[in-house]
Amino acid sequence: MRNDYAMTLIDRMLSRGSRTSSEPIDPALRATVDRLVGELRAIDFRRSAR
Repeated sequence: MRNDYAMTLIDRMLSRGSRTSSEPIDPALRATVDRLVGELRAIDFRRSAR
């Protein structure tokens, strides 16, 4: 699975959750997801730099 695809899936899940729930996305959860996405991007960048 490409990292771009994984990031897209994560983003869709978060946006879907915020639309179906009356409560906003938990900031701690959002921070965790943002950190994971950043790590995926760093891995992708290192691969493309080779």
